Amino acid sequence: MHERTTRDLKCLAERLGFSSPDTDTMSSRTDMEMDLHSKRFRSPTFGTMQKFISVILLFYFVILTFLSGCNRSNKNQIRPNSDTLYVISKKGVSDSAVQRRGHPLPDTRKAFDDTFREKSAGKISPKDTALINRWTKTAFDYQRKDPDSAFYLARKALKYAGAAGYDKGIGDAYIALGYTHLVNYSKNDSAYHYLQLAYSTFKDINDLRGMGKASYGLGYVFSFKGNLKASERYIRQSLRLYKEAGDKRGMYNSCYSISYIFQKNKDFTRAFDYIHEAIALATEISDTSARADAQNSLGNIYKDQGLFQQATDVYFSALRLWETKRDSGGMSLAYGNIGNMYYYQKDFKKALEYFRKKLPLSQKTINSWE
Repeated sequence: MHERTTRDLKCLAERLGFSSPDTDTMSSRTDMEMDLHSKRFRSPTFGTMQKFISVILLFYFVILTFLSGCNRSNKNQIRPNSDTLYVISKKGVSDSAVQRRGHPLPDTRKAFDDTFREKSAGKISPKDTALINRWTKTAFDYQRKDPDSAFYLARKALKYAGAAGYDKGIGDAYIALGYTHLVNYSKNDSAYHYLQLAYSTFKDINDLRGMGKASYGLGYVFSFKGNLKASERYIRQSLRLYKEAGDKRGMYNSCYSISYIFQKNKDFTRAFDYIHEAIALATEISDTSARADAQNSLGNIYKDQGLFQQATDVYFSALRLWETKRDSGGMSLAYGNIGNMYYYQKDFKKALEYFRKKLPLSQKTINSWE
């Protein structure tokens, strides 16, 4: 029993970063060493002090053992913290599940949990809904760069919105889950499932903008599956809903995507019509990045028709817009497109010049959609 206790304390001390006494070395001391040791301390009070210190150390190690046991029993629990993002691996919560990130997680104190338990459905305050909305927004921000955190935050928002009867929050959380699956797409994922749930939720509360977002995402799901006919149907539906809601940014996204579908179907006339409408909407909402994206898409339509000089001019327009935003990803894309156009026109010197401009930007920029 004594040997087992000693061994346990030694292991505990090593795990906690304390240096533990080597029991083998202690037991192997020679008689001479022990004799010198005993002669060095012949004070009549030494025995009492040694017992007192032993009791204190024993008490200290008992407390450490208890705390360590608590930590081991709770190692699979996620503990909220105001400046931590929690990452849940695909296999569940691992020992390294809690990781520091550059973006603060909204406050999730226990008091907030208690507030939701006390409140009845539909009686949440603006402060509560704002917190749920922040979780959803942060999930959207992390869709590409940290999907694990995005999934966690979206599920957390869904849980609390459901407990509070906050229907819009439920729909937004479904949208966040659906779009995160969509960005990290695989044919067996759940993007379609969550976006359908989002559409049904928003339909129940007659949220036209929410229905438009869900329809737009469903259009992308079918586009990735190669079903452009179904994709066009859903994105046209999103355009109609965005128009009814007066959401010009949503209208821009829908026009941009419909143009792309027509481009793939070689219907260049209608592709031109929708991309010009998208450019006009981007100008109206003063979104420089959206204008650059639409100009780049217009260049792609010219390129597919073999109109390389017109495509080059439009790519330069997109490049100038991206340069004003210092968008290295967009600039890299434009340099590559311009280089390709010069290559197709057999101007290899200029093609090489723009490929060289692209290279350093592409090495530090990961564009999942390029």
